[in-house]
Amino acid sequence: MGEYLSQVNALPFYLIVGGVLLFIIVMCVVFLVKSYRAGIAIGMDKKVLKRAITSSATFTVLPSISILLGVIALSGTLGVPFSWLRLSVIGALQYELNVAEISATSIGLTGLKVSEMTVQAFSTIALVMTVGILGGVFCCIFGLKKYLGKVQKTTTKKKSGKPGFGAYATIAMFIGLCSAYIGS
Repeated sequence: MGEYLSQVNALPFYLIVGGVLLFIIVMCVVFLVKSYRAGIAIGMDKKVLKRAITSSATFTVLPSISILLGVIALSGTLGVPFSWLRLSVIGALQYELNVAEISATSIGLTGLKVSEMTVQAFSTIALVMTVGILGGVFCCIFGLKKYLGKVQKTTTKKKSGKPGFGAYATIAMFIGLCSAYIGS
């Protein structure tokens, strides 16, 4: 158990995660500066821009409290660097905890117990979590523009008066979400 934790909390993992997060922070600062300059260039008031920055920062910090709790919950089993990276960049707390637990039980563990974890189990869980979340990324990259175009059309068809695609899509997503949580 001690050897496993020392491997998943090793310095190279921290350096890799730190590098990734530093890159993301630099990108955020670059986009913040460019956006601020673009706002000034089109004549926006500096007070409005500063208020937008302040409210955005507030709405960024508050959700990070739950993310920190998720990092703490996952780090006992999956290590701090992996949990930190997953929940900082692309992961969602509900997804990460559920998929990690499902993956662990699927490979024969009784749950996310550090006493049962091995490096092979960690690798499998990490792979399943990563591949699983990439579906949403690829759907957004390749299909979001077309999908949003359909959803943003009027919710009722003008000729027949029946609900359009957007109404059905919203209902289907709601039912799917409820089913997924009730099923698990």
